[in-house]
Amino acid sequence: MTFRVRRPFFILLLLTILMVGTAAYAYYTGYFVLKTITIEPPEYLASLEKIPLRPGQSLLSLPVDESLTFLCDGRKVSRVALKYQFPDAVKIEITDAVPTVLAFGDDKKTLLGIDRRGQVISYVREANLMPYPLVTGLKNLRLYETVSDSNFTILLEQLIQLQARGNELYENISTINLSPADSVVVYIDGLPFPVIAYPGRFSRALERLPHFLSLAEKELKEIVYIDMRSQEQIIAKRKECPKQKS
Repeated sequence: MTFRVRRPFFILLLLTILMVGTAAYAYYTGYFVLKTITIEPPEYLASLEKIPLRPGQSLLSLPVDESLTFLCDGRKVSRVALKYQFPDAVKIEITDAVPTVLAFGDDKKTLLGIDRRGQVISYVREANLMPYPLVTGLKNLRLYETVSDSNFTILLEQLIQLQARGNELYENISTINLSPADSVVVYIDGLPFPVIAYPGRFSRALERLPHFLSLAEKELKEIVYIDMRSQEQIIAKRKECPKQKS
């Protein structure tokens, strides 16, 4: 009886032998044994004592998933990356959550941040600077909890899209009022009037806005607000003339 060894089986066998041999070599020589763990930023050094990474462990069998999950549960953390530095070190890089927008707490005084996950985070205001859009009309904000307002969730997705595209108007958004039931009222630095749009079409509305502004440049001071909720037209509300008031 003749046995044929198929090529896939032969390749798999070679890989298995290679892996076993590498593991044995690492075990007996100390190669690929963890000696150094670094973490950035340094303020998270205390976290090293709480994660299951220890010098002496094999780099080939580190409990990476468990360690990263623990660090990601940190209230300020948005991303954790582990980088191998062969033959005997790993580096953990932690990215803190940063606000996408700001909002006031229920006391109307405490300024909070809301990151791209929709999670409320602490925020320390520098001088009188407001580097992120301020969202008003939100209620029941709880630190380190996700905002439950459905309109805000839709709006946040739109803001992230604008931010990713490098839209210039996004950088100039000062305030977004979410108080209306189905709309947002947007105030933009440099514009003498607000813009009304649907939360789900907010991104598209701001992309259409520059063209409208160029056409109505000479009449901007006469506009009270513009309504961009329609997909086909832009409605501009003008100031009433004295005769119309009487």
